[in-house]
Amino acid sequence: KEAGLGGSVIKPRSLPVAISFQDVCFGYTNSAKKGALHKLNLEIEAGKVTALVGPSGAGKTTVPRLILGLWQPSGGQIIIGGERHEDWNLESLRKLIAYVPQGDSVYLWDTTIGKNIGFPDPSAPFEKTVAAAKLAGIHDFIMTQPKGYNTRVGEHGVRLSGGQKQRVALARAIFVGSPVLVLDEATSAVDALTEEEIKNNLTSVQDGKTVLVIAHRLSTIYDADKIVVLCKGRKVEEGKHKQLIKLKGLYARMVALQSK
Repeated sequence: KEAGLGGSVIKPRSLPVAISFQDVCFGYTNSAKKGALHKLNLEIEAGKVTALVGPSGAGKTTVPRLILGLWQPSGGQIIIGGERHEDWNLESLRKLIAYVPQGDSVYLWDTTIGKNIGFPDPSAPFEKTVAAAKLAGIHDFIMTQPKGYNTRVGEHGVRLSGGQKQRVALARAIFVGSPVLVLDEATSAVDALTEEEIKNNLTSVQDGKTVLVIAHRLSTIYDADKIVVLCKGRKVEEGKHKQLIKLKGLYARMVALQSK
């Protein structure tokens, strides 16, 4: 169920944008006790990279869906850009945030790759589309196609692999240039070399933006300004990579398992 935000706020008080979760609860039933989040306090700091990690079912993907107004919390308060979540105009809120979902949730129109990337602004110069595609690591693949950027992707991108769809969606997010960038396991379907290339490219894209990264491969978020560890809908650890390793808690165990 969508939050149905009907407020009048159309822009944040200042840039970059901070996002704050204050005792936020979310449940799939009317009972917060059975929910995916339990009184979550989370500060996504303005102009910095915050990473969310944790086991499956920890509530990681719930966070961006609440931010975007796809779902509504059952308790607590979300503040975005200094304004209460419910006071935002829904369309304006979503323009504020560029969101790249997990591979299976990526939506592509049955049109060309170029138009899918440049959809937010069809009047923009073609060079902007190409630049975004290069940063997302999809340009070289596009150029192997007989029609290049004029290659049609099919309904829901059926002619592309999961990793290719993810990179097109990432290119679209880069193209938009929104002040908030949310990456929900946005490179989970690509190989390790491509993932490293994208990670390096995103360094320049993320500059000055508020970035929320939801990661399964922990190696992709070692350099995050802050790592928040969720477990069963609760925040259990928070800090930088080296700090969390020294705690020898859940994060350190997850890193050790992936290192094997």
